[in-house]
Amino acid sequence: MSASQTMIDIPTVTSGRFLTLPPTAKVLYFYLLMFADDDGIVDAYVPLQISHTQLSDLNELEQKGYIIYLEKPTLGFLPDYLRHNRNLDIRSKKDSIYLPLLAEKIPDAKIMVSIAKGKKNSKQIMPVSQYMVKESENNVPALANNQTTGTPMEITGDSMEITGNPMRLHENAMTGNTAADMAANIHLHANITQHNLTQHNLTQLTQHNITEEDINLCTLEDLKTAGFSGLSLSKLRNAIHKDPITKKEFQQYVNDSKTKHNPMGYLYDAILNHYRPL
Repeated sequence: MSASQTMIDIPTVTSGRFLTLPPTAKVLYFYLLMFADDDGIVDAYVPLQISHTQLSDLNELEQKGYIIYLEKPTLGFLPDYLRHNRNLDIRSKKDSIYLPLLAEKIPDAKIMVSIAKGKKNSKQIMPVSQYMVKESENNVPALANNQTTGTPMEITGDSMEITGNPMRLHENAMTGNTAADMAANIHLHANITQHNLTQHNLTQLTQHNITEEDINLCTLEDLKTAGFSGLSLSKLRNAIHKDPITKKEFQQYVNDSKTKHNPMGYLYDAILNHYRPL
């Protein structure tokens, strides 16, 4: 739900627990709700700046249970988010990029998800850890299918481009009228086959060597080492399969992320969108 559509649950903000908060902490809480993503996760840096509040106000909200830190000093989860946004339109709901982190830090955190029922989708509230398991199971088969792109013909060469049907060549060679014709046909077949096997596969092997050794592509293990897991890992794995990035590019993203306020969020977006160097 966009910031302009954020709702406020009156009982939540009129409870004794909320009313005893300092005025600045109350103001900050409303801004946190406005800037939270559809799963109630928010980076408080912008809300703090806009509301002219302090980290002490954020810590006050944390002590009262209105925000749970996922990554200090400003990234957190609002446990009452669904109370405020229970009418969230599931058709436009977008999964947070921080769901894997939420599942790691607060496995029982409740989020709203879309469940397919026939031709329609219905919304359901479930623990984030359970949702991540379901998403991982759904993504793995699709990824396996996407990876099966090669064919045996690419390995053995395709002599049909030059010679037509290889079996027909064999038949012609075996049915030649003379021994000389048979020898000539067999020699021609051997030369063409050898040409295809050496020329075609040499190109394939050269491309393979460039891809695997010279270019040195980013791998699934690189993503895991960077700290990605669960749904984000599956999405990034699909992304680098469709649009590969090199280890050099990946390392540049990692280095750049260290200068950002939200390193993992930046790194995720950089890989997913394949940021190009300026």
